[in-house]
Amino acid sequence: MCAFCASWQQNASARCAFPCGVFGRERIVGSAAVLSRNDTRSVNFHTVKIEKGRRVQLKVELSVEGGQQLEKSTVEYVQGAGTMLPGLEAVLEGLEPGAKREGVLKAKDAFGNPAMHPLKKMKRSDFPKDAKLAAGEKLVAASADKAHMNVILQIAKISGDDIDVRLVHPLAEKDIKYAVEVVQVTDPRPPPMPAKAMKLEEDQ
Repeated sequence: MCAFCASWQQNASARCAFPCGVFGRERIVGSAAVLSRNDTRSVNFHTVKIEKGRRVQLKVELSVEGGQQLEKSTVEYVQGAGTMLPGLEAVLEGLEPGAKREGVLKAKDAFGNPAMHPLKKMKRSDFPKDAKLAAGEKLVAASADKAHMNVILQIAKISGDDIDVRLVHPLAEKDIKYAVEVVQVTDPRPPPMPAKAMKLEEDQ
């Protein structure tokens, strides 16, 4: 796990928006009809494209626009499962293995996306006694880990001693530069049952 992701998970107590690397070997992705020994027809492979529900292996580099590098690794995720940056998923939609893309994600399409900021229930006693709490106010909790990634708490609602806060990603206001290469796309769903097999089950 990279220092960036480790820091965010430890301090925010929430699932990281970006999955850390899971390495795997590249392999040909496709499907072909089963041919008899004497069949001379060519075998037709089709490439699996990235779409919702597909498992994707990706070489990726992320960095703050004009600033620090955040990630450089090979990662694996499921498209549409909510573990990848929304803006990056949009860029990757429809791509095939071997495709490369680079560019810049605006903050609102990266860590600034509201979907990246979960709500957390806290108590008044969790805050410093002299803290002035009001809806909309933002507080910064300093990180004690090596990455020094602060956690931003935005007050969403106050009901007596119960306080709802939104965990705002520390890079929520930053544009993110990316460079990606699609390594592999697979369909994790089981293939449909052959018609003959279905007929046999009905006959039993």
